[in-house]
Amino acid sequence: MNIRLSLILGSAWVAWSLQAWAWSNRPSETDRLALIEQVAEQIQSDDELAYLPGWEQHWALQLGQRFPHHQQRLGVNDLWRPFHRLWLFESSDAPVVSSLQSDNVQVLQEVKYKGMKALLLKHQGAVRPMAWPSIKGCQLSAKRKSCSSPSGRLQTTELGFDGRFAWGQKITVKSQKMMVTLHSKPGSTLVGGLGWTGHGLRHAKGTAIAQFRGAQTLTRVLSDQPGLDGFELQTDAQGKVEITITLSGWTDGELGLSSGWMQ
Repeated sequence: MNIRLSLILGSAWVAWSLQAWAWSNRPSETDRLALIEQVAEQIQSDDELAYLPGWEQHWALQLGQRFPHHQQRLGVNDLWRPFHRLWLFESSDAPVVSSLQSDNVQVLQEVKYKGMKALLLKHQGAVRPMAWPSIKGCQLSAKRKSCSSPSGRLQTTELGFDGRFAWGQKITVKSQKMMVTLHSKPGSTLVGGLGWTGHGLRHAKGTAIAQFRGAQTLTRVLSDQPGLDGFELQTDAQGKVEITITLSGWTDGELGLSSGWMQ
């Protein structure tokens, strides 16, 4: 057996072993339900729900059955957007999410039970959890789910990052350059993430550069991993943020945008 094959098999064994260990140590349904019931009476009608790690879909099922009318965030990538109040349920192996460690997020309550915990988080100030981008005068909204132009298409949907998900907009770039515009009150801050979808990265034919223009200008080369890279940018004097995506010598790129407003 050659060295390269040995390394591949060794890496696969380590990954499988870690996954098997995590699976075997997941909390029981009874324990999850007990934690959920401890905080159930404190969950308000507009609170959002989330759970970590994102692969533990049993959280999604039990939370959905207990609170069928509450919006659920879909995983780590879906936590870049701001929220009014969010209940985050964590197993013992939950990852640390940098966007939740900022000065803008306040921990109002923490309840622990058998290695798990439920955190009540709140963003400071006024918040709009979903920002609606526009392209060539076509504005997305809660009712309008798609917009198209010669340069590309916007579609509000679930965003797939090879198993990790978020609510937001799929951006299909049909030309080498596409500009997306977002509007709010002057002084508002756009908070969220932008990056490759899983499908977009697999079919990419080159690099992609994103330029964010508001009160300042940020320029980033998209990373070579599926998922969202966080950003935070204040609007210009007209209450506008422009995002220009440039594909270096190719077309038909697919990206994901998930963002909201803080005021």
